[in-house]
Amino acid sequence: MAGRASLLLGLGLLAGCDGGGAGEANRADAAPAANVSAGAPKEKVLKSETVEAVFTGWEVGDYVWANLEVKGREAAGAWVGPAPLEHFLEAHKGKPITVRIDTVRLDVPEVGGEQDVPRIAEAKAGGLTAASWWQSLSPERRKAAERRMDEVLGGGA
Repeated sequence: MAGRASLLLGLGLLAGCDGGGAGEANRADAAPAANVSAGAPKEKVLKSETVEAVFTGWEVGDYVWANLEVKGREAAGAWVGPAPLEHFLEAHKGKPITVRIDTVRLDVPEVGGEQDVPRIAEAKAGGLTAASWWQSLSPERRKAAERRMDEVLGGGA
């Protein structure tokens, strides 16, 4: 079952944004539930780019941003999707990774219409993708990763 962290990330998507930002299935081997609910707004990918970056942490407010440092650029934030990307980022915090950032246009009626949002669509460390990393974890380590995200994003008990 997905943890509160995935719920918080999903709420971030539904909350919308201004285009800026500082800075599971029940099977034990499945990735945590995607952070976009079935009723989430449809999106259109405007552009994609792959960059070398360092994940530096989370910014949690009305929505959740993953903060990235990209060489030669100002630090930036992006939403994260699909799971288990948030767990992969947290596990590789402070280390060089490769991320694909999609700029997506979402129709978000709750904030009055379309919004352009950067979103991390893929991440890898060397040849290790987020999905293959997640699959390599034992059920206990997956649960620990879920608990860690709950703690980091303020949902832990």
